[in-house]
Amino acid sequence: IEAPYIIVFMYNPTCDHCIEETPKLVRFYREWQSQGVEVFAIALDTEDAEWKDFIARNGMDWVNVFDPTNRSIYGKYWVDITPELYVLNPERKIIGKNLKVHQIEAVIQRDKGRQ
Repeated sequence: IEAPYIIVFMYNPTCDHCIEETPKLVRFYREWQSQGVEVFAIALDTEDAEWKDFIARNGMDWVNVFDPTNRSIYGKYWVDITPELYVLNPERKIIGKNLKVHQIEAVIQRDKGRQ
């Protein structure tokens, strides 16, 4: 993904907290996309039809993937609860994790202030 800031969003389409946070992330993305923010969303513990329906219902017009085995995501990122939000800066360092959507802007602004 070619963007200065990447939000990695790991979620489950049936998770109540994911259902609550996703529309907030969509709104944030629409406001910040023009400022160099992209989202890479990874669905966990889901089926293909359920995943596609969730994307369509929420207007998630960013990169959306899912690993039907969940092995690579759980092993690499130790995801034990969803949603999980990470923010990567232009150097691809994790500058925020275990975030709620309302915290993302402050994390990005703080990083921009360091550059």
